[in-house]
Amino acid sequence: MMRKMKLEKIAIATGNEHKVEEIRSLLSPFRLMIMSLPAGG
Repeated sequence: MMRKMKLEKIAIATGNEHKVEEIRSLLSPFRLMIMSLPAGG
């Protein structure tokens, strides 16, 4: 989750707001995997 938010902030900071949704869609499978990991992972 932290990594996803960091990437979104980078996209916004670089003026690529239109890419935030693209980033989200690319990361959605990874987010599901991360959420399924134990809290320490």
